[in-house]
Amino acid sequence: MFSFHLISPLLFQKLNTLTNSLERDRQTIARLRTDVSRELQYAELAARTIERMGTSGGMMHLHQQFTLPSKYVPFSCRPC
Repeated sequence: MFSFHLISPLLFQKLNTLTNSLERDRQTIARLRTDVSRELQYAELAARTIERMGTSGGMMHLHQQFTLPSKYVPFSCRPC
Protein backbone atom coordinates (compact mmCIF):
# COMPACT_ATOMS: atom_id res chain seq x y z
CA MET A 1 0.00 0.00 0.00
CA PHE A 2 1.21 3.46 -0.90
CA SER A 3 1.78 5.99 1.86
CA PHE A 4 1.31 9.66 0.98
CA HIS A 5 3.36 10.94 3.91
CA LEU A 6 6.50 9.55 2.22
CA ILE A 7 6.03 11.79 -0.86
CA SER A 8 7.75 15.15 -0.97
CA PRO A 9 5.38 18.14 -0.82
CA LEU A 10 6.30 19.20 -4.35
CA LEU A 11 5.67 15.73 -5.77
CA PHE A 12 2.41 15.51 -3.82
CA GLN A 13 1.32 18.86 -5.26
CA LYS A 14 2.12 17.71 -8.79
CA LEU A 15 0.25 14.45 -8.23
CA ASN A 16 -2.73 16.36 -6.87
CA THR A 17 -2.68 18.74 -9.88
CA LEU A 18 -2.53 15.78 -12.26
CA THR A 19 -5.41 14.07 -10.48
CA ASN A 20 -7.52 17.24 -10.68
CA SER A 21 -6.69 17.67 -14.36
CA LEU A 22 -7.66 14.09 -15.14
CA GLU A 23 -10.97 14.49 -13.32
CA ARG A 24 -11.71 17.74 -15.18
CA ASP A 25 -10.86 16.03 -18.48
CA ARG A 26 -13.09 13.06 -17.59
CA GLN A 27 -16.00 15.41 -16.94
CA THR A 28 -15.33 17.28 -20.20
CA ILE A 29 -15.30 14.02 -22.15
CA ALA A 30 -18.58 12.93 -20.56
CA ARG A 31 -20.19 16.27 -21.44
CA LEU A 32 -18.87 16.06 -25.02
CA ARG A 33 -20.25 12.53 -25.40
CA THR A 34 -23.67 13.78 -24.31
CA ASP A 35 -23.48 16.78 -26.66
CA VAL A 36 -22.35 14.69 -29.64
CA SER A 37 -25.07 12.12 -29.00
CA ARG A 38 -27.72 14.87 -28.93
CA GLU A 39 -26.31 16.47 -32.11
CA LEU A 40 -26.37 13.12 -33.91
CA GLN A 41 -29.98 12.57 -32.90
CA TYR A 42 -30.94 16.03 -34.19
CA ALA A 43 -29.05 15.49 -37.45
CA GLU A 44 -30.73 12.13 -38.01
CA LEU A 45 -34.14 13.58 -37.26
CA ALA A 46 -33.47 16.50 -39.63
CA ALA A 47 -32.42 14.12 -42.41
CA ARG A 48 -35.58 12.05 -41.94
CA THR A 49 -37.70 15.20 -41.84
CA ILE A 50 -36.22 16.53 -45.07
CA GLU A 51 -36.60 13.13 -46.71
CA ARG A 52 -40.25 12.87 -45.65
CA MET A 53 -41.01 16.38 -46.92
CA GLY A 54 -40.63 15.07 -50.44
CA THR A 55 -42.92 12.09 -49.88
CA SER A 56 -45.46 13.02 -47.20
CA GLY A 57 -46.91 16.09 -48.89
CA GLY A 58 -46.39 19.04 -46.67
CA MET A 59 -44.58 20.81 -43.91
CA MET A 60 -47.66 21.13 -41.70
CA HIS A 61 -47.86 17.37 -41.24
CA LEU A 62 -44.16 17.24 -40.36
CA HIS A 63 -44.33 20.25 -38.11
CA GLN A 64 -46.93 18.50 -35.97
CA GLN A 65 -44.72 15.41 -35.60
CA PHE A 66 -41.23 16.86 -35.13
CA THR A 67 -39.61 19.76 -33.39
CA LEU A 68 -36.02 20.37 -34.45
CA PRO A 69 -33.54 23.12 -33.73
CA SER A 70 -33.70 25.37 -36.79
CA LYS A 71 -29.99 25.00 -37.57
CA TYR A 72 -30.68 21.45 -38.81
CA VAL A 73 -33.37 22.33 -41.32
CA PRO A 74 -32.47 24.18 -44.51
CA PHE A 75 -34.02 27.63 -44.85
CA SER A 76 -36.37 26.51 -47.61
CA CYS A 77 -37.85 23.80 -45.37
CA ARG A 78 -38.63 25.98 -42.37
CA PRO A 79 -42.28 26.80 -41.65
CA CYS A 80 -43.40 30.37 -42.29
